Amino acid sequence: MPELDPALPPSLREAAPSSLDDADRYLMWGMLVDAAEALVLGAEDPWRDDEVLISEIRDWVFADDPEWPFSFVNACAAVGIEAARLRAELGAWLAIAPGAGRE
Repeated sequence: MPELDPALPPSLREAAPSSLDDADRYLMWGMLVDAAEALVLGAEDPWRDDEVLISEIRDWVFADDPEWPFSFVNACAAVGIEAARLRAELGAWLAIAPGAGRE
């Protein structure tokens, strides 16, 4: 496992898979980590500094879509993270809330 960025929300660090044996869980956790890193590092990382991408990630994080297999709520459920907790961590961390940055 790669070393995790200490800036990641605690719930993501706590849910990190200990092995690659469960590929589905690892994939979902990786999606959540990638989204969090893009939100957090977006302002500092020229590869992720894309307003459209950040807006789409925020929309994904705050959407409640249990029907879509790769939705935020389903990714959280697959790795054992409470979606509301991760949203709160991201919201507190980035001072974002549902609707922030949207017109």
